[in-house]
Amino acid sequence: MDLPDVFTLLQEEGLAPNWRTLARLSRRGLWEQVPTEVMADFISAVIGPNRGARLLDPWAGPGVLLAAVSTASGAGSCQGLITQPALMPLAQQLLPEARWDVGDPLPGLAALQDGPGRFDLVVSNPPLSYRPPSPMTPTSADRQIAKLRLDERLVLASSRLLSDEGRAFFVLPDTFLLKPGIGARALLKEHGLHIWSVISLPASWNSNMSIRLNLVEIRPRPVGEIFLAKASPDAPNAALLKNLRDRRRGKVAEVGSLVAPDALTTWDAFETALSFETAARNFGGAVVVAVSTVVVEKYRGNRAPDGGFEDRPNAVFVPTLGTSPAVTSRSALIIKPHNYIQLILDPDRADADYVAQYLSTPLGHLTRKTAYTGVIPTASLSTIGAAPIVLPPIEEQIHMVGLQRRISELQSQLVAAERDLWRSKDGSKVVGRALLAFHQEDTLETWLPRLPYPLSSILWNYQATLDPRRQTEILFAFFEATAEFVSTILLSGLRSNPSIYEQLKRGPLSEIEGTRWRDATLGFWIVTGMNLAKTVRRMLSDERLVCLDLFRCSGNWLDAMASKDLFAVVQRVGELRNAWKGHGGIESDQETAQRLERLQSELTALLTPLTLAFEDLTLVRPKTMQYDGQVYSVVAEDLIGSAVPFREATFQTITPMKTGGLYILEREGRDGLRLLPFVRMRAGIPAATACYFYSRLGKDGARFVSYHQALESELTEQDRDLSALVDELSGSDR
Repeated sequence: MDLPDVFTLLQEEGLAPNWRTLARLSRRGLWEQVPTEVMADFISAVIGPNRGARLLDPWAGPGVLLAAVSTASGAGSCQGLITQPALMPLAQQLLPEARWDVGDPLPGLAALQDGPGRFDLVVSNPPLSYRPPSPMTPTSADRQIAKLRLDERLVLASSRLLSDEGRAFFVLPDTFLLKPGIGARALLKEHGLHIWSVISLPASWNSNMSIRLNLVEIRPRPVGEIFLAKASPDAPNAALLKNLRDRRRGKVAEVGSLVAPDALTTWDAFETALSFETAARNFGGAVVVAVSTVVVEKYRGNRAPDGGFEDRPNAVFVPTLGTSPAVTSRSALIIKPHNYIQLILDPDRADADYVAQYLSTPLGHLTRKTAYTGVIPTASLSTIGAAPIVLPPIEEQIHMVGLQRRISELQSQLVAAERDLWRSKDGSKVVGRALLAFHQEDTLETWLPRLPYPLSSILWNYQATLDPRRQTEILFAFFEATAEFVSTILLSGLRSNPSIYEQLKRGPLSEIEGTRWRDATLGFWIVTGMNLAKTVRRMLSDERLVCLDLFRCSGNWLDAMASKDLFAVVQRVGELRNAWKGHGGIESDQETAQRLERLQSELTALLTPLTLAFEDLTLVRPKTMQYDGQVYSVVAEDLIGSAVPFREATFQTITPMKTGGLYILEREGRDGLRLLPFVRMRAGIPAATACYFYSRLGKDGARFVSYHQALESELTEQDRDLSALVDELSGSDR
């Protein structure tokens, strides 16, 4: 979008050319160096009041960030360097009293270096991943500078312009924080400049949307410990800001941690280390150690047919790339041998079978991920040695390996039984006898405690009756409720950032709006859910950080919830219901039994993806909340499983939760996602245990149905928020 287009757009929409207006346009393809409005507000809050300060932006663009910080801080004088002459008129409108210089910012900064004045504040959102040309005859210092990206050069050059008590703030990618001993961080230290704080910014605040960004504070004085935190996308971040001002640790890591300068890394790496510590506590008696501490010898495979490896006792072969499983023998290698590292382990500290199994779990993949470096992520002998691993006592390791072997044996027996089932006409008899060897506990007894109450309560009703027709009816209700509940979660996440949702509505979600929101059927929720899931899968692939930020999650459960497998089952059930309704006539007992058996098989197919989607989640309904200035202590009902009354628990979060609302929260999470009001809890019989699902919106109000209440299975009520939401989704608000 060029300058005339901007002015035309402002006139058409009746918008004033202030910094907030231009920041809101940043998601419409304006300019890369324009920060989003929420980012500009947060940076201004971090800087705080600074009356009369001299303020510099070495990459000012149209002046949005400079104008935002100047207004909030009360700066006395402002100077901005602009690379594109066409942006000058906009910048002058935003800050007419500022000094604006057009041209290459690096020579401009060099000229300022020779001047008498120094700046109290430097703030900038520099360009990413651009490396300017090197001098024709570089000096030794030039060679060091030539290796830097433009954003790193701007950081170095402008930070050198700080006064003795000055502060500089830059929006920088994670790569700036890597390799502290070389590159930009080393050069900063050489010039007497030091990082004081790093705050990881939400991906949804980034108009680039594909790179993790940080607000990095630099000062010309050393500091004993660096403040590290993670901003919340929708919280006021008051605790974080107070801890930053006081230079102290917060109650939870997100609102403030203190790390040694030499230990500073990215927030993701810091959070990963915390994950290993949490895992070790959950194991009980386990420790987190570097792989190298339990390795006696290690070898990298070569291109010989056997990789140059020998089978050694207590050895594990770890793939150097990808996610192939770790194994304990040469014969079990899956990929080419030269893509493995062989680790010979100390038998008193680590069991090879345990380590191989561990490295093939989600936590083990996290261990391997920390060892991967380079454009094509690959582990080396040194990086695999530095990777953290969770080790219980050796006796517990051996016990866990024995249990895993038993699980594998049972799986093998089931595979053999499945193969036998289809081999002959007597296969069902053979398999039936074989399955008698397994424990006969109803499988639903295993699944029910792991599903959220809105779904598990329906299955409890299904399990409680022996009437085949009633069971069929309840199973259809369960599939419809599943489609609506999962769709509600997906839509709640995608709508959690209004500006991103507006973009999605103009693109992949353009088809979800329509009048069918006023009369939501199973077919409607299937189509809508599949559209939402497809959008989430695309975002997880192309804009993963942004997507995880929207859903307040770390990933695995969202991959499962948006998977094709889940909605494929619900779609098949929808087709079955349409076919059986069209069949007409009186349904015989035999036909009822056949239909029930078919739905039961679809239930079995659904339970695995469904439990994967919810295994790391809890559904909560807050009752009371207290804030101690650091975190919110929320007493809430834990709505997992079918048992009532609900167990109450205390959750510590960095964002407030509204009493009576429904939220999904990761097991170790600090930030809940509030669900849209399509699913709600209401007083029922017994009191306060009824879950209702939105059905339609009419003149009398919104109609909700409960699939597990024998009495009061329907209710109609006026709900202004829900009506406004349905009007928006159906296009009636325009």
